[in-house]
Amino acid sequence: MKKRIEKVVEWIDRSNSVITEGKRYKVFTETEDYYSLLNDDGVIYPYPKEHLKVVSEREVLEFDEIIVSKYDEKNNEKTSLHIYSDVDLENYDLKVIATPKDNPLESKSKEELIEIIKELKSKA
Repeated sequence: MKKRIEKVVEWIDRSNSVITEGKRYKVFTETEDYYSLLNDDGVIYPYPKEHLKVVSEREVLEFDEIIVSKYDEKNNEKTSLHIYSDVDLENYDLKVIATPKDNPLESKSKEELIEIIKELKSKA
């Protein structure tokens, strides 16, 4: 698991044609003097911090994940389940947001979901 700070900045200068004044941009990388942003032309480029104002910061946790995929030949669909390998499942709430039509998981208890995930992890 890694922690990082996700920043959103706003351009406060009128002098640039590929960055819009007042528009908000997600920061990709940061150095002492620059933020790298995806500009209006679709290019990630470093811009001086003096021309930008931080409008939001939040801590984001990134987890290592295992992806388990199943191909359904009948419906010609691929279903993937993302399992985050470094999460202690016992200490988190679990919520199912989408499941295959033929095997709904929405009504399963937390304990049942943990067992399903542990079984899938052991097969991955």
